[in-house]
Amino acid sequence: MTSLHADEAFLAHYQFSHDPFAPRVPGFKFFPAQRKPVLGQLHHLARYSQLLLAVVGPEGSGKTLLRQALVASTNKQAVQSVVVAQGVTGSEALLRQVAQGLSIAQADVRSILAQVGQLALTGQEVYLLIDDADQLDDVALKNLLVLAAGGDEGRPHVFLFAEQDLLTRLEALAGGEECYHAIELQPYGEDETREYLAQRLQGAGQDIDLLAEEQIEDIHARSQGWPGAINQEARELLVEQMLAQRSAGRGPGGGFALPKKHLLALAVVLVGVAAAWFMQGRESTSSAPVASNTSLPLQPSAPVVEAEASAQAPAAESRAPAIEFAGASQPLPLPLVGESQAVIRQPLAEAAG
Repeated sequence: MTSLHADEAFLAHYQFSHDPFAPRVPGFKFFPAQRKPVLGQLHHLARYSQLLLAVVGPEGSGKTLLRQALVASTNKQAVQSVVVAQGVTGSEALLRQVAQGLSIAQADVRSILAQVGQLALTGQEVYLLIDDADQLDDVALKNLLVLAAGGDEGRPHVFLFAEQDLLTRLEALAGGEECYHAIELQPYGEDETREYLAQRLQGAGQDIDLLAEEQIEDIHARSQGWPGAINQEARELLVEQMLAQRSAGRGPGGGFALPKKHLLALAVVLVGVAAAWFMQGRESTSSAPVASNTSLPLQPSAPVVEAEASAQAPAAESRAPAIEFAGASQPLPLPLVGESQAVIRQPLAEAAG
């Protein structure tokens, strides 16, 4: 089974409108209570701190979701947000994207700071947000530290969303100076995991009742409360449950499971066929000729036998195979049991008549 067919079977089995545990679900917005203070802290530091802000956590900890919430919650008239696309690693590509976001042609640190200063005169601040910042090389990180420090013209607010090892690199590049502030994300609690799963399932057209309480606890324990791991563990559990249910439906014979209404219809058809066969058998039995118990001795005269045979021939041709003769005109002797064979006269007479 290909991956596409497996996904279709998964959606059809649970009647999902889409995969509820895909990494990127359009329109999905879940922000637990513990993330709201972090969001408020980012806004506070952007206003009053002069340091680069680094949000760190393991893969699947919700960094991208936090970055999206930060952009969505800013005042669009007072803040111009420039989001650097994922996959950027070099300094040249980084500065080029920042320059494009600020609508300037020169992609260098001095030109960018000058444009930030011009926007500040109009009452606008600049937010630079970089996802997967741990993939940037050291030159790009140095330029971001310079941009975060700013100059006489102005300074942008730089937000880096990355994994934990970025802090070690920033510490080495800072050279002992205080030039960044780190915020470490925390995993979800069990109640937040349950709320997260419920919102994911509801978005796909189902309910949290699809998972038992023991399953929710198991998902939380195995994922350690990180959103990305919750998605993976929940999907794997539902796939295993689907395969188990299908195997149980097939049974040991290895057949395929039919819905109950289809099985009921099949049973009705089989009963009807059996009844028709039984009735046909009864009709054929009742229409068969009944042999008489009265038997007459076999007449020695050969012409009588031949006459009876010729009279019976038209009816016998349609009901029994023809008697073959061995070359001569004499008929084959009839099989006899013992010394004599009774001839049933009445049926022969009825057939001849």
